[in-house]
Amino acid sequence: MPRGAPRPGRSRGELPARADALVLGGGPAGASAAIALRRRGLSALVVERAEGPGVRLGEHLAPPTLPLLSRLGVLDSVLAGGHRRSAGVRSAWGEPVLRDRDYIFCAEGEGFHLSRAVFDAMLLDAAEAAGARVLRGAHPPPLVTRGPSGWVARIGGDELTFSVVVDATGRTASFARAQGARRRAFDRLVGVAAFLAPRDAVALDDALWIEAVEGGWLYSAPLAGDRLVVTLFADAEALAAGGPAVLAGALLAQSTHTAARIAPFSPAREWHVRPACSEASDPIAGPGWLAVGDAATSRDPLSSSGIAHALEDAIDAAAAVEAHLGGDQQSFSRYAAARRRAFDDYLSTRTRYYRLEQRFPGSPFWRRRWLSSPEEAPVSLDPRARLRLAPRGLERARSASPDLPAGVDVEALCSAAERGAPAHAIVAAYRAAHPAGASDRAVIVAVQALLARGIFEAVG
Repeated sequence: MPRGAPRPGRSRGELPARADALVLGGGPAGASAAIALRRRGLSALVVERAEGPGVRLGEHLAPPTLPLLSRLGVLDSVLAGGHRRSAGVRSAWGEPVLRDRDYIFCAEGEGFHLSRAVFDAMLLDAAEAAGARVLRGAHPPPLVTRGPSGWVARIGGDELTFSVVVDATGRTASFARAQGARRRAFDRLVGVAAFLAPRDAVALDDALWIEAVEGGWLYSAPLAGDRLVVTLFADAEALAAGGPAVLAGALLAQSTHTAARIAPFSPAREWHVRPACSEASDPIAGPGWLAVGDAATSRDPLSSSGIAHALEDAIDAAAAVEAHLGGDQQSFSRYAAARRRAFDDYLSTRTRYYRLEQRFPGSPFWRRRWLSSPEEAPVSLDPRARLRLAPRGLERARSASPDLPAGVDVEALCSAAERGAPAHAIVAAYRAAHPAGASDRAVIVAVQALLARGIFEAVG
């Protein structure tokens, strides 16, 4: 497909029989990957499952993202998109008062509060305009298998062949998982978000607000039409007390600034729950495929870097695909290694920022985030305490396992506790079966974490 090809139609009958890349997912990472591939003269088909815009969160675009948009050739479209400009960030973090960080000091200029439906649609349209084929509303998703000359995707009645698959399916990482990748989460952060409409005319400043409270932290940002989006972040278990509305009410009751900011707005009609944990796929790439954006690594919204890292991944992935198709068999490995290094740096930065907030020493939410990793948790487990697997414990443990120290097999640890035994015996039985796995300390920390969550229970 030549560079600068005319914008194609969207019908299944016009799909190419063969293309360089199949991009699964049409969000910012997938659309940007298709644009970057086309800018290198490579052909791409983007398969987007969503029928419409839906509810998409992640509205803030920090100034360092603008050069990435320029590299993709879409910055002018963003500037003309009617998005609300952002003067900076106001945060009550580590102290009770709001402090300003004005974007006037950023070399890239101001930021933006995005209308995500508009932004995402613009990127997908830009991919089409660049010559990528885009298939919207693909239900069910394509069945992709290995063929003799590449990947074979069955879409409706069509059978298409691709040299490379780009997984841009977001946190589900559905294609990477199908290739054997596992997702490792480093916390259990969730966000509950609502879009608020003003009751009357409201004077709303253009800053992004962040406020730390005992149970988590709160984010609010203005959108077009004087609407306000507010998102409240806590650990997933906090939802169990009564659902998103109850959690939102509890965190807002702890706040000062955010509660005052939303006072002129009508109450939320609906709270949307979204995962917000830091997590990564392992591996990020494999033979003939690689992951981009959240399908590769997902970041805490505190970093305000989700869209930026999706664009960086997309640009680097396109370069890796071009090198791969040119015969470089190590390009995907280098791409994956760079993603892992960037994610490790991000995790260190995340811990440093959470440690700046020391006002709530008794809060489990903050204590968890003062640790760089679960392995750093202090050991408080009584080795003589008799423990056993709680009812439905294994089912619950499977969702909790990402919080455990690296290398601990949660199912095997649950099996060691199934009949009940002293904590030291459970650790010893696990270590005897896994001598080359995690350290004694890591297993002890894992046992006490499962006990704290009620997955193990004390007996006798």
